[in-house]
Amino acid sequence: MRLLKENIPYFFLRLPVFYIFGWLIHIITISVVAFFHFRLGHRLIVIENWILDLAWPINLFSKSVALILFFKFFYEGRIKNLQDIIFNRKNLIPSFHSTALVVMNLLFFVAFARPFFADNVLFDVERLFMHTASIVGTFLIDLVIILIIETESRNKNYTVAKILYTSVIVFMYFLVCFPMVKDLPLSILFMMGLNFSYFFFFRRSVTTSLLFISVVVVPLYTLLGFDPVWENKFSLFKTNLYSINLHSFCLMLAFSGYFYFIYKKRSSA
Repeated sequence: MRLLKENIPYFFLRLPVFYIFGWLIHIITISVVAFFHFRLGHRLIVIENWILDLAWPINLFSKSVALILFFKFFYEGRIKNLQDIIFNRKNLIPSFHSTALVVMNLLFFVAFARPFFADNVLFDVERLFMHTASIVGTFLIDLVIILIIETESRNKNYTVAKILYTSVIVFMYFLVCFPMVKDLPLSILFMMGLNFSYFFFFRRSVTTSLLFISVVVVPLYTLLGFDPVWENKFSLFKTNLYSINLHSFCLMLAFSGYFYFIYKKRSSA
């Protein structure tokens, strides 16, 4: 273990600990829910449908509990207030530059998706709010845990490696937490790569990343039917696209390359 700590940056050792912790809590939560369903005499298919229909809120609950426990028992940094870690930033308001880029991302997907209204009886406003809150909360926790670990280690190097590593870890977390989804789309990996690019290259701005999540990810998942778990089951619109894997991959490459260019230009200035 000492050899690992000496040769592998602290961030890359600490990050998987949180997601393993979150996965264990997720398993415990689902097990408790399933136990009470069985006690009530519900069939297995009923339990599976319930878990699938509440997949996002359950995931948010598990990650929230994991974050609280991780910060309380595993965090060793000098800043003890979680709010100070999150909001101790100079760039709380997203810049015009980042806002324009986010809007361009949304227009890119809309142009290719060409959504049209679907008469979906399963769509309702209450679920839309729950879906939106769950998505924003889930991905916000990813940003918070990054800030916690970096505050603890005081190391802000390896930016590109952190983007790639964190994106892969989050994608793997989705794989193990949603085994009921047969073909989890790779677009999650690419969208997370783009999301973390906004976060890291815009000076670890939580609000810039949240802007991307709210303006791009939320409409894609909740309204256009590209949700990795629910697909278009509860969406208001349908599109002619089967998936956005290729589109999100191209967008991630183009914008991440651009972000890296302006990041290096800013660093050398």
